[in-house]
Amino acid sequence: MRENLSYINTSIFDLFKVGPGPSSSHTIGLMKATGHPVVTAPTSGSSGVLPAVIYLLRYHLKISERELHDGFCAAALVGFIAKHNASISGAEVGCQGEIGVASAMAAAMAAYIRTHSIKRTANATEIALEHHLGMTCDPVGGYVQIPCIERNAVGAVTAYNACLLTSICDPHKQKIVYDEAGTGNGHYAAPRQFSTLPVSCIEVISHGGIL
Repeated sequence: MRENLSYINTSIFDLFKVGPGPSSSHTIGLMKATGHPVVTAPTSGSSGVLPAVIYLLRYHLKISERELHDGFCAAALVGFIAKHNASISGAEVGCQGEIGVASAMAAAMAAYIRTHSIKRTANATEIALEHHLGMTCDPVGGYVQIPCIERNAVGAVTAYNACLLTSICDPHKQKIVYDEAGTGNGHYAAPRQFSTLPVSCIEVISHGGIL
C-alpha cells in the first residue's frame, strides 16, 4: 500500500513537470491514460491545460517557483468561483465547465505572474472563459481521446492568448468584466442554463460536440 501511494509525497512541480512532446497537454492525456497520477485542476478531463501553461512559464520563460506559487493561488481562486457559481462537471454543464474553466484558471495564473494586476488577471480570466461558452461534452465514440486531448491543447493556447491580450490592452476598457460572470446575467448563467437542457441534446451522443 505504501508503495502505491508513494507519489503523495511528490512535489506539486514534479506532478506538473512533463517531458517534451507535441505539447504538455497532449503528454498529460497520455499519462492519464496509463494510470499516472495527474492533478485534477479543475477536472481529470481538463488536467492538461494548466501543465501546458506551467511548462511554458517555467521552462521557456524561466518564471521562478515562487512566482508560480502566486500564480497557482490566482488559478485556484478562479476554479473555486466557477465551481461555486456554476459547475466544473462536464456531465452537468458540458465541456465549457471543464476545458473552459481550466483555460480561465491558466489565464489567471499567467496574467497574474506577468502583470501582478488584479484587474488584468480578471480580464484574462474572462477572455479565456468567454470563448469556451457553449462547448459540449461529447467524446467521439464515448472515448476521451477525441476531442478531449486536443481541447486541452487549444484551451492552453487560448489561456496564454488571453494573457497576452490583457497585457497590452487598457484594462479599464474591457467590455465584459469578470465580476459580472457570477451575477446570473453573465458567463456563469450559460453553464447553468446548459444543465436544464435534455442531456441527449448537448452531450454524450458520440458526435464530438457537433450537433
